[in-house]
Amino acid sequence: MCCKGELLMSLGFVLGTAAMDHQQAMVERLAEDMEKFPNDQFYYLVPNHIKFESELDVLSRLGKLQGDEADMYAQSKLQVLSFSRLAWFFLRNTAGYQVPRISTNGLNMLVFQIMKKHQGELKLYAGEADQAGFVGEVTRQLEELKQANISADDLAQLANQVTQTNQTLNAKLHDLVIIYREYELAMVGQYLGNSEMYQQLADFLESNDFSHAHFYLDRFSQFTASELNIATALIKQAKTVVMALELDKPAIQDVPDVNDMFVESGKLYHRLYNVAETFHVHHEFDTYAKVSRVTSDLKQVEDLLIADAKMAQILPTKLADQSAVTVFTADSRLTELRQVARQIRQLVATGKYRYRDFLILTKHMDVYSSALLPTFKQFDIPVFDDHEKLMNDHPLVALLNALFNVKSHYYRHADVMQLLKTELLIPQVDGKSMSATDFRDALAITENWLLKTGFHGETWVRKDDWQYFQFRDNDMGVQSDKVETATRQINLIRHYIKEILPPFFKKLDAAVTGTQAATVLYQFLIEVGVDEQLKAWYQEQNEAGNLEVADQAQQVWQTFCGTLDEFVAILGDQPFDVDDFNNLMQAGFDSATYSQIPSTLDQVVISEIGIVQSQKKRVVFVVGANDQVMPEASSTQLLLSDQDKETFEGLLDDTQFLPAGNIDQLVNESFVNYLALVNGNERLIISFATMDDDGHEYKMSPYTISLMNHFGLQAAKYQTSPQITDHKATQYVGTPSSTLSVLVRVQRLALDLKTVKNDAWRFIDNYLKHNSAFQNHYHRSMGGLIYHNQPVALKPDIVNGLYGDTIRTSVSKLEEFYQNEYAYFLKFGLKLQERDEFELTAANSGELFHSVLDGFIKELVKKGQTIRTVSMDEINEMIPRITQEIIQQPQFMILNSSHRMNYIGLQLQATVLQIAQTLKQQSLKSRMDPLRSEVMFGDINGQTGIPGLNFDLDNGKQVRVRGKIDRIDTMIADKQNFAGIVDYKSGDKDVKFSEVYAGLAMQMMTYLNVLQKDTSQLGIDGSVLSSALYLHIQNPTFKLADMKTNLETARLKANMYKGILIKDPSLLDSIDLSLNGDEAGKSLVFPLSFNKSEDKNGSRLGSNSSLITREQLQLLLDRNEERIVNAANKIFAGSVELNPARYSQKKTALQYSPYKDIFQFDAMLPDNNYHDIELPANKDFFKLLKEDGK
Repeated sequence: MCCKGELLMSLGFVLGTAAMDHQQAMVERLAEDMEKFPNDQFYYLVPNHIKFESELDVLSRLGKLQGDEADMYAQSKLQVLSFSRLAWFFLRNTAGYQVPRISTNGLNMLVFQIMKKHQGELKLYAGEADQAGFVGEVTRQLEELKQANISADDLAQLANQVTQTNQTLNAKLHDLVIIYREYELAMVGQYLGNSEMYQQLADFLESNDFSHAHFYLDRFSQFTASELNIATALIKQAKTVVMALELDKPAIQDVPDVNDMFVESGKLYHRLYNVAETFHVHHEFDTYAKVSRVTSDLKQVEDLLIADAKMAQILPTKLADQSAVTVFTADSRLTELRQVARQIRQLVATGKYRYRDFLILTKHMDVYSSALLPTFKQFDIPVFDDHEKLMNDHPLVALLNALFNVKSHYYRHADVMQLLKTELLIPQVDGKSMSATDFRDALAITENWLLKTGFHGETWVRKDDWQYFQFRDNDMGVQSDKVETATRQINLIRHYIKEILPPFFKKLDAAVTGTQAATVLYQFLIEVGVDEQLKAWYQEQNEAGNLEVADQAQQVWQTFCGTLDEFVAILGDQPFDVDDFNNLMQAGFDSATYSQIPSTLDQVVISEIGIVQSQKKRVVFVVGANDQVMPEASSTQLLLSDQDKETFEGLLDDTQFLPAGNIDQLVNESFVNYLALVNGNERLIISFATMDDDGHEYKMSPYTISLMNHFGLQAAKYQTSPQITDHKATQYVGTPSSTLSVLVRVQRLALDLKTVKNDAWRFIDNYLKHNSAFQNHYHRSMGGLIYHNQPVALKPDIVNGLYGDTIRTSVSKLEEFYQNEYAYFLKFGLKLQERDEFELTAANSGELFHSVLDGFIKELVKKGQTIRTVSMDEINEMIPRITQEIIQQPQFMILNSSHRMNYIGLQLQATVLQIAQTLKQQSLKSRMDPLRSEVMFGDINGQTGIPGLNFDLDNGKQVRVRGKIDRIDTMIADKQNFAGIVDYKSGDKDVKFSEVYAGLAMQMMTYLNVLQKDTSQLGIDGSVLSSALYLHIQNPTFKLADMKTNLETARLKANMYKGILIKDPSLLDSIDLSLNGDEAGKSLVFPLSFNKSEDKNGSRLGSNSSLITREQLQLLLDRNEERIVNAANKIFAGSVELNPARYSQKKTALQYSPYKDIFQFDAMLPDNNYHDIELPANKDFFKLLKEDGK
């Protein structure tokens, strides 16, 4: 039909390239029609993304055409709408529109239910029914089919028509048809999605009289099939439909060539024209937008882009205004953004531009997301990022995920901490919620405690309270106020978890249906005050002026409630499964986005290329324009691949078509980028970073190269730091803050090159230095350039506050002082400690070995036995028993925490048993017997042992050295008592005299100093020092040859003592029973051997013997005491040098230091120097010492 009564329906097109002002032409036509048909209704339709701005622009232009110059113009007969708002406008009072709206997540739930129901019938997707991510893929595929006007019956028909040779496609279609049919039935009359809403709108338009309505469609370049249905209904029913298209010529007979820039717009023209022909609607003469909205220079840019798309040649030319098109590169994305911000700020400073005149476009916003807002904030530029922001990282989402993880993993530490760190669950004290500061302190203490103890699972809900304890040397066994406070804090958190979670989990377990479970969850969140906490956040951010952040709290709660409602509506009657529920909730938030409203009109807009934008922007920046993304090959596809869709060609009618595939999208890339490049009215600025944060290099986009060649442009190159000779400082000038960051780099470069800044930078320096509002910031920043990484000696009052008048220390602490003075200050002065974690360290293993061997020796003494007299059977009984008793102590709880740790505990037990057996074997070959083990000297934690080493220092200060000697051995030879020490080590250790001399290995000499001072309490008065030996605690592996010969000998060799023996004939002739001083032989116990013949000095001692004279030993002992006194004097003097010891190029005191981030030590800097330690062999040490005259 061609008419209703006498009213002629018509379709008109306003054509023109993107440089032309289509909106002006459309509004002029609108004004004519409104004057011609004063009683009709008029509708101006635009994409939803620009609906708000378009309404303001259209009304403003219309007002000016009708002679109304007022800022505010209203028109009751005109509605500016998007398709979705048009549906609301016409359908809001209809019964069909009252059906509940369903979100994407609701659709996912519906598909999930269907796939579970038909799981047994599915061929390809049966195993994916429980995967929320895959369910989402199925939902998107079904919605794509609906938007393509392909019903489930249509899909079934297609399945019957396509070739049967593609088994995978057949299986896909088989499963999709089953799911789709059920999906359609579930939606009909029950839920309203976008596809259903658009179909209702098309039906409404078809069945109602719109002969007095005029529709104007602007800024569309392609339609989905469902949108085409609406346009078809408008063409058939409305008096006038006028469509503006970015198209250079009509496409009546054929669509444009595939290489044509306007191929997609041409397809749309062709489809709409055919609709008009089919329904005998009058086609008006096409009109063209006559007014250019861009400058002549940007019009030339457009001409070039169109020619390039057609692979046509046009003659190069020059720009009338060289600033109309500019290009720059940057060495990083951050530098690129800083230059964009700097140029915007400088243009605004001219007074000719407002922030709203700028648009920043990029292909992928995510690569700039971390630096975007901070950069523009530093330049004081208001920005609006219109890229969709997902809700999936909001604390409420994290809380829900952690809540169910706590249940499924039964109070795993990480899950409980994630739950509490959302700060949506706050304990109450005396009826009031804890302050944020108190809660964070308590939570930090609790987390540290959990990391140290490994508590999880049942320990959270047990009846007994936790007892905080520490294992450090300076507070072991001492109950302090700090420990009591920590105990209260950790139990406050534990009680809170115990009170709220077990009842909730119990109710959740009792829930049979989805509705019951949803009710339990909602009531729990209300009871614990999550909604109130979100309201408090909203209020706090709102009062602070952070409107966008404030609104997020409300939106995420509304999304949660909406998702819960949909779950009840769709799956409420189904049996409840907690994992499925959690997956669906998380999938919903993964796709949910925040609604964003600009907080002010005067701000820079940042968006992505491919999204329809306002065409009122005067300056457009296209950033990230590299060859990887402009153009970009798309690789996205749903369940039906591009190849699958190709099989449908020729089987669909004119009203059915699927969205463009990857190849078609690549063809359309030139059009998408063309729209971005000619979006601005006056200026186009293109940029890209030559390298990303990962070091990947990028090249210039072909579009940019073409523009540069055509117009003879040169790309400016910006570096993070300007060259010292560069006088063009303006390209780095922005706000005082942003300019200062560059000035600091310039000054650093000048200092490194030992030169001065040029005049421009000196002027900037002087200006910032004397800016009264900026002086403090200036001096703090510039002060870093003259900072030397050299600690300053502590003042006496600080030293006194840290150490008092007496240093009570262990020898190992003093060794750390000589390794690095500053590290000693951090660890023992400031008491900075690494956070304890629930792990088995070498120190833990060593402590266990010491404790077991100590218990073993003490039990022998108690029974009146010795290592020599105890039997192997008794050893095999005693060691496992003692080990298991010690493992029950709190510091070894990790060994009882799991089957794996139980196994490791048994391995440690095997190691110490092997050592005990070795001690037995050694005792049969040696006359040295253990006298005492774990002999305490000095005062430790209120306990007093034998006298320690006490030294009076200058100024009335003292140093008292305390510690424990692992074992003291004694023997009698030639009526002389000998006493030696044995130290257990987890690693292979030997006495190195140079380390002793430097103060880096003071332990053995200190023990000997203690024995030399006073042995009366040990009952060995008159004894002379005999040895200082290390015993490596290990469970060695042996070769097969060792097993075949003599395993006992191999074990003795593997566990032989290392260290020093005194060169005393009585000692050496008697210490090893297996050696005969008159015969050659090598000890299997001690570092001692005899040769067959005497050397030139008349000695038969082997070269591999580790022996020193008493005079040499005394020299080392005296030096050791001097090192103790020297260290103490330097500590009291406030010495905190950053002087890490360096033993070789590969070994330094920094290697395993936990304080490296504090040191900031850099050996390349003149301020930082190692303390080099020379390590001559023991046999050369005393000779060198004598030669040096020391």
